[in-house]
Parts: sequence; C-alpha cells; structure tokens
Amino acid sequence: MVSPPWRLTLRQFVRIVQRDYGITIRTFANPMMGPHGPVLFAYLERTDLTDAFAVMLGVEEDEVLTPSNLRALCLQLHLPPEDFHLDASDED
Repeated sequence: MVSPPWRLTLRQFVRIVQRDYGITIRTFANPMMGPHGPVLFAYLERTDLTDAFAVMLGVEEDEVLTPSNLRALCLQLHLPPEDFHLDASDED
C-alpha cells in the first residue's frame, strides 16, 4: 500500500519548516513542573510573522500527523497546506 503524500511525523514536519520557511523551535525560559518533574514547553515560531506560532501538545516527535493536525499546523504558521499535499478532500 502506498503512503499518502501528507504522511509526515512531527519530527519530519519540523525539519521541513525549519529548512524551507525559517521556522524556529522556541522554549519557555523556565520549565514547568509536571507530575513527573520539570516539563519543557516548546513551540514553533515563524519569525517573519509576529502572530505565527504553533504548539503540538500530546503528539510525539515520531508520531505520524493526521491530515487535520497537519492542516492545523499549516494554518497556525500561515503555511500553504498545498505545500504538504493537502486539499479540501483530505480527511482523517
């Protein structure tokens, strides 16, 4: 079975947007305390747009993004979903 063209892990997505769009990973200066100790909170930021950032909570780096997660990241970062082979017919 052939994988859909949007099949990306979060790690792969981050590499692509860093390389192609200049997006950076940022972290809060002070880690938050979770039930198992300090938790580092990271987010993606598009530095050329002041309102473009995205957070993916609950998704592991090597987890394949669903089309809706991928689309949400694109919208939050002001990226064209078409660059990730998404269109209106893509569904989970």
